[in-house]
Amino acid sequence: MPSTPLPLKIVLGVGQIVLALFYGALGSILTLLLFIRSGPAKFFRRVQRPSPPSKATDSVYGTHEMITLKV
Repeated sequence: MPSTPLPLKIVLGVGQIVLALFYGALGSILTLLLFIRSGPAKFFRRVQRPSPPSKATDSVYGTHEMITLKV
């Protein structure tokens, strides 16, 4: 079985790095825009969920345990 040539490995490695940087920057920019649009109070708020989601209580998906933190 022939191995992959070194120049192709280099091109694939550089391509992976470029894609990782692109999608990392895109995710950071979109998160920053969401932060600016919604404001810090709404962006960092905690959502109180007194009851578990319906998928967590459905027995089709197995048994799910819910925990409640005091702090």
